Amino acid sequence: MSPKVLIETAPPGMDDPPPKPVVVSSAKPQSRTRFVSAAVLAVEVAWLIVQSIFMILDAVYHAIKPNEGKDLTGKLVLITGAGHGLGKEISLQFARQGCRVVCVDINKVGNEETVREILQEAEKANMPGNGRPRVKGYICNVADRKKVQELALLVTKEMGEVDILVNNAGILTEHSFRDATPEEIDLTINVNFTSHFWTIQSFLPYMLKRNSGHIVAIASVASFIGVANFSTYSATKFAVEGLMSSLHEEFRSKQKDIKLTTIHPYFINTRPDLIKGWHHRLPLITPDRVASAVVRGVRRENVSVTIPKFLFYLLAFSRFFPQSVIDIWRDVFYTHITPPNKLPGAQVFSNGVANGIAGKKEL
Repeated sequence: MSPKVLIETAPPGMDDPPPKPVVVSSAKPQSRTRFVSAAVLAVEVAWLIVQSIFMILDAVYHAIKPNEGKDLTGKLVLITGAGHGLGKEISLQFARQGCRVVCVDINKVGNEETVREILQEAEKANMPGNGRPRVKGYICNVADRKKVQELALLVTKEMGEVDILVNNAGILTEHSFRDATPEEIDLTINVNFTSHFWTIQSFLPYMLKRNSGHIVAIASVASFIGVANFSTYSATKFAVEGLMSSLHEEFRSKQKDIKLTTIHPYFINTRPDLIKGWHHRLPLITPDRVASAVVRGVRRENVSVTIPKFLFYLLAFSRFFPQSVIDIWRDVFYTHITPPNKLPGAQVFSNGVANGIAGKKEL
């Protein structure tokens, strides 16, 4: 009789893999993490408040007792739209600070006149040139990217690396939105806004290489508020403000020595025949007043300059109110623009008014 072999078999289900343990999470660690995050945020906010108070007090002090700012003697300044109007006045005032000036315009006659006046003033003041050209004019359409790149190479070769770039060239178009032509819209955007990309991209590499430089953009109060019959112009100035604000964020941590200044002037009285259709409660400002603010803003390294200054605070304050309140205030402090083709007996001029653009009127 053969022996019995006992084979033990596992109960049903014992061969299956053991079930994974169930992890019961505790709410306490998560609550602790949220508490720590909230505490850190509270400390940061408290420190921000302390810093803000000191910064506000410092700003108030310097508003009451402003400093003269940095010395600009010997700096190379390039101004676009330098042939007339505001650009001409900016060129003259930088030259009076002892700067070397590069005048850029598409209008050869006007540009040469600006260069001639700078040389005459320098000769009368016996300002030394230190063996380098004090001023030189260049003809360039700043709306053409390739031409601007060629300009940057030529200026660097003949005059040296630009220290201060002033994007001033612009075209002023007065029309109702419905009357704006595609050509008018394209030209205004390309000159007033897109050209800033071409000039900054062309001259910024030299500034980054030596970790110093200053970029100035001539915007407008129209960067903050729209004006009827100014839709294309206002849109480009809003865009310039957005561009400079974005660049400020890019540069303020990594390239602190590349300074940016945006100028927001109220409407400028350059020529009486250009403002026939302008109706305004506040007085117009003069080109020399704006140019002085530009130079002062560069010397003090101001990020933003509004002319007149009280408009900055008035516009900022107005944002606390509903649109209906803003509208009634604008009815009192009004600015109305009547397009040239709507004026009684007026002749229609092609594509509005321009600053630094051939075939147009100056701003």
